[in-house]
Amino acid sequence: MDLNLKGRVAVVTGAGAGIGEAIAGALASEECSVWLADRDRAAATSAATALSSHGHAATALVVDVADAAAVFAAFAQVEKTAGRLDILSTRPASFRPVGLPTSPLRNGIALRASMSRVSSIA
Repeated sequence: MDLNLKGRVAVVTGAGAGIGEAIAGALASEECSVWLADRDRAAATSAATALSSHGHAATALVVDVADAAAVFAAFAQVEKTAGRLDILSTRPASFRPVGLPTSPLRNGIALRASMSRVSSIA
């Protein structure tokens, strides 16, 4: 399926395993540059390595989404390295909202947990 996402930069939380990893894989197959965010370094690294081994642009990002400072630092790292953030998929195992920054996503797309509802937040 072509969702016209080629070249977009995506961050997927909870991407070390399960649904988050599957979402990261789906976005990678759409030719997005995917940042796999998880608080478990080994899981994020393993999932990113698996995608990279299939030719996808994938980077592990260690962050605990329950820590506001860590979330802001992670978004800053993505924006500094990739130049932008187009897609955010939040699918951690547990989540307490911390007030996500608006600037990296001002022209982006937010993907809800199931990926069945895509909404522009521009």
